[in-house]
Amino acid sequence: MGITNYAKFASFKDAIFSLSGQVKQGEIVNHRFLLEQSADQKLSIYYAPVEYIHEKACVLIVGITPGFRQMQQAYSKVVGLKGTLMSDEQILHEAKLASSYQGPMRKNLIHKIPVVLRLVPFLYNVIKRGAC
Repeated sequence: MGITNYAKFASFKDAIFSLSGQVKQGEIVNHRFLLEQSADQKLSIYYAPVEYIHEKACVLIVGITPGFRQMQQAYSKVVGLKGTLMSDEQILHEAKLASSYQGPMRKNLIHKIPVVLRLVPFLYNVIKRGAC
């Protein structure tokens, strides 16, 4: 298990734990969780507690940003774990499990996997052999 080197969870943990159990859009899409915003304010990037990486993973899907649904599920999971004796790493792992590739994103990703495997024969062979 591992928390990414650039993790910001410690900075946002108290603010996340102050949220209600049923996290609503206005609670997480606001200035408290804003990371970056374009000068014209048309593009905003908000923190999402999905900073866990499985260190023994054979395949990494890079460049997919969580949508609002995944972000909301991750926040809700973290809020639900408030008061447990879990470490930050365990909390982030649970948040990642609860939110990764959920909703419409999962359907789209699953639809594209066969195409990717045909384009990258090496990856197909690694998965087929059970090397992961």
